[in-house]
Amino acid sequence: MDRNSLYKKKILLITEAFDEGGTEFAMLSLINQLKQFECELEILCISKTGVLLNRFPKEIPVREIIFKNNFWKKLALNIEPEWGKCSKLPYNLFITYCNIVYPMKNGKNRLYRKMLKKTLPQKEEWDIVFDFYGYGSFLTAYAAESIKAEKKATWVHATFVYIWDKVTEYFKNFEKIYCVSKAALTDFRERFPETENQTEVLFNFTDTKEIIRKSNENVEDITVEGKFTFLTVGRLERVKSLDFAIRVAKKLKEENLNFVWYVIGDGTLQQELQNLIVLEGVEECFILLGRKDNVYPYLKQCDLYIQTSESEGYSTTILEARVLKRIVIATDINSNREQIISGETGYLVEHKESSFMNAIKSVITNQMLQKNIIKNLEKEEIGFLEEINKLKNF
Repeated sequence: MDRNSLYKKKILLITEAFDEGGTEFAMLSLINQLKQFECELEILCISKTGVLLNRFPKEIPVREIIFKNNFWKKLALNIEPEWGKCSKLPYNLFITYCNIVYPMKNGKNRLYRKMLKKTLPQKEEWDIVFDFYGYGSFLTAYAAESIKAEKKATWVHATFVYIWDKVTEYFKNFEKIYCVSKAALTDFRERFPETENQTEVLFNFTDTKEIIRKSNENVEDITVEGKFTFLTVGRLERVKSLDFAIRVAKKLKEENLNFVWYVIGDGTLQQELQNLIVLEGVEECFILLGRKDNVYPYLKQCDLYIQTSESEGYSTTILEARVLKRIVIATDINSNREQIISGETGYLVEHKESSFMNAIKSVITNQMLQKNIIKNLEKEEIGFLEEINKLKNF
């Protein structure tokens, strides 16, 4: 192993918490890849909580950043803080207040600088720090200023790169800024051209063998006989456009298509979406299943995997659908074009209800078309050797 290899290096990975999201799953896959280098790994987080915490290897220590008081910790977690003797202040209102008191000035984030003073820096030194959470969050500032390491890298998980405006002063502290898709790389470089020599695409790792193995488990809470089965997996949040999906389902029902559309995931919009399902009269054909520890048996059994979100850094669930040779219909955005050749390995359509409805009807009622797409999917080779080599050379 050469000097720049990850072999037996001491590596600190940084995340916000352990919620069930694509970023957290991707970090778990990264950790599984790092094991082959016999690295000494540790995880640093803001909050040692979340449904995925127990999924991470028990032998890897997890510790929290120490805040001098809970007020600033809640702020870092985007949780409504209690402000003095007042009851909880709405987070958006509090952020507005903070932006007035601590405005950005000459590219300097005064709020993050204040927050850094309200935390304790790490005493230990590391060979490598991976700010895997990214998103232009406080963690990027903390990784840059409060942790000593020979090398540092941060991750860009989404194409809405404007959020990184908050941390431009810290770019110089990172040897690499990894973008999880070509689309994210293009958008990031366009907004921050000074980072061209630091930025690089590093696709998120996926354990394809584990996906296939876990897809063979039995599930009993879905009905597939006599109906077309659709599936969407994702957090119940605005960015996933599930209200849009419900309206598409209504149009399909009006076209007398016999189907059931399942959604796996939880989030803050669960009750709002359930109310919309009732309002649109699609209770029998659009069903929220909640969170599932293993989504792969559901994915394996569906006729179509449907992704209606308008923005994705690199969709892990589309990749998982490809691993299981499921037909994907998704929004036509740049990052999805990196995975799907429309008309050959799936379909990419405009983010219009009529476009999704027509694509779903066209595919689901044409068995020859389905066979051709699946045949093309079976020819795909999904591997990560190139990404492993990039890590070796960090």
